[in-house]
Amino acid sequence: MRKNLLLSLFMPIMCMFACPLRAQFLQGDTIVVNDTIVALDNITVTAQKNVIQKVDKIVYRINEKDFLRHAKADNALRRLPDVSVSASGILIDSYKHAAIYIDGLPSDEETLKRIDIDEIERIEVIKNPSAIYGSELTGGVINVVKRKKKEHFIKAEITGRGAAMRGIYGFTPSLAFKTGILTLNTYYSFTKNNQDVSTRTERWTSSTFERQDIQDQIRGWQGFGLLNARLDFRETDYLILSATSMNYRFDHRYAGTLTTGESTAPVDDKALEQLGKYSANLLYRHDFDRATNLEVKGRYFDYDNHYRSLTDNHSRIREASGEILFQKQEIDLWGNPLELVLDYKSVYRRYLTGSQGDRLASQSANATVSYNVAGLSAYLALGYDYTHQTVGTTTTGYHTLLPVATLAYRFPNRFNLSLQYARKITRPGVDYLNPTIDRINPMYLRQGNSALDPQQNNELSLSVRKSITNNHNLSLNAYYRFNNGLISEILTDREGQTIYSYDNIGRARVAGVNAGWNASLPLNFYVNTRIGPSYNDYAAPGSTALLTRNSGWSLFAYAGIGTRILDFLSADLDLFYNSRGYGLTGTVRTRPSVNLNIEANLLSDRLTLGLYCMDLGGWSTQTTLLAQGDALDQRTTIRNKMMNFSLTVTYRFGKKFNSAIGGRTIENSDIITK
Repeated sequence: MRKNLLLSLFMPIMCMFACPLRAQFLQGDTIVVNDTIVALDNITVTAQKNVIQKVDKIVYRINEKDFLRHAKADNALRRLPDVSVSASGILIDSYKHAAIYIDGLPSDEETLKRIDIDEIERIEVIKNPSAIYGSELTGGVINVVKRKKKEHFIKAEITGRGAAMRGIYGFTPSLAFKTGILTLNTYYSFTKNNQDVSTRTERWTSSTFERQDIQDQIRGWQGFGLLNARLDFRETDYLILSATSMNYRFDHRYAGTLTTGESTAPVDDKALEQLGKYSANLLYRHDFDRATNLEVKGRYFDYDNHYRSLTDNHSRIREASGEILFQKQEIDLWGNPLELVLDYKSVYRRYLTGSQGDRLASQSANATVSYNVAGLSAYLALGYDYTHQTVGTTTTGYHTLLPVATLAYRFPNRFNLSLQYARKITRPGVDYLNPTIDRINPMYLRQGNSALDPQQNNELSLSVRKSITNNHNLSLNAYYRFNNGLISEILTDREGQTIYSYDNIGRARVAGVNAGWNASLPLNFYVNTRIGPSYNDYAAPGSTALLTRNSGWSLFAYAGIGTRILDFLSADLDLFYNSRGYGLTGTVRTRPSVNLNIEANLLSDRLTLGLYCMDLGGWSTQTTLLAQGDALDQRTTIRNKMMNFSLTVTYRFGKKFNSAIGGRTIENSDIITK
């Protein structure tokens, strides 16, 4: 603090006499202040604003002083406006599932939990991503950009966790180091997960009544792994290589009774569920100058799903893709900046379903342009996708245009208005295509449909954002989603058996509105809330399915609150509630879920103790699925004791040592400028 004060007193003198004082700094030194940009010979004074609003994304610079030391990246997301983080996942604007990217490469929520907040340079929230992030991405994107560290270091963590009520325990070792041009990060997370789920299903048709009571005893494990290497060849060139894995295995033991009419029979089944996901990613980037860069990407993905009960069902995807992207910023057009991005991507995918092998090849080209005039900003992206697909002995090709557009206006009083439109496609997943019948239990038979077509997704939204002060933000969002030929689960009757399958149903319409409030309060408190209703309508006119229409209202509510206490203790509480979930085959009724997370740093921040309380109060123990139609009525009640208390212990060790590469960074967040 004393150094910050002295530098703030002498900064005006330094700016007036930059040349005489030049010798006091090494070439390449960086001085970071809050608001202004001043250029000195061989010295760069860089502005840091907490929020940068762009037409295509919102950029947040995270203040690590708001968090415990060694807090993780998922904690930073809890404080971002319009972002909801809970045990149910990460949402943007309450209805868009967020795809996680780290340094421009696909990642996941598990990896977020391994990144310290002081490693983050910025977080980008992209609400209306173009097809550059994938022609099938219908949600939003959260891209975490890590800092490029100058110093060399080696550090490691070992985490152990155990739960009191559900037989869950696990461990996670991780290692990171930097030496020379190489920065390496790796971790593996293993969790033993046991659950007991009871299900009652009652089904009425015109001629029969069935009731099934099942106790599903689940015993299994899951694992996540990452190996990431970054090579910084020069200031203008770097290469990232990463490999990830996700595996799980669960053994199911079903025991109960099945009642049909007047007769009752015992149920005693076993099932094995195995899943493996593996990926390898490559990103090479070259900066021609501060405003121009080129990226080359490559990816291999392997998905392997195996379910064995009375039948043996095996689905697999093998996919390879290559991509090249060119970006040019700050193009002067009539005195205003224009940004241009050009992208080409090629994907080859092979589906393996039972004895059948299907192939898909996709070529896509994308161009995006953003332009700013005074307070008006426009973003336009146009993607073209050509797909050549072979299913069995049938080969088809189809062309799709994928426009994405955003028009935004910033009023002088911190008021932002944004209108957005996007069209994406969704190709059927390999499990949806698999024609083999899965017998999950006597009343749940599932079969894929190899004749499924891709669906087109359209979305129109209007959002309003208002910054009351630097610490308070209000937002209002209205949206309308419409799809024709939607890929949906259906219920069909085949020779007297009710089977769950998939089809391109007639239409889906979802409209909603939600409002949010985000604030940083005194005593290091934060509040992040969002609430709003939506109306859902699914219809399959002319279909032979047992259920052809389902619609209704739903209420979404999210509230997150937390604080940091005395620099060694933090507490975060979140409430998540989505009253109804709709689909053609039924309506899911859920209860609120409340989760509490407490962390404390001890032993000079080398040891962190965490207490996580999931489903505090046990409100979300019961879920109800209702299916009602002219030919069938069904009610399923699922009881799963989600309430649990888990203890986490993390110990870290390592060291840093100086590097002669690059200049020093002098941090001075206390300097106040106008």
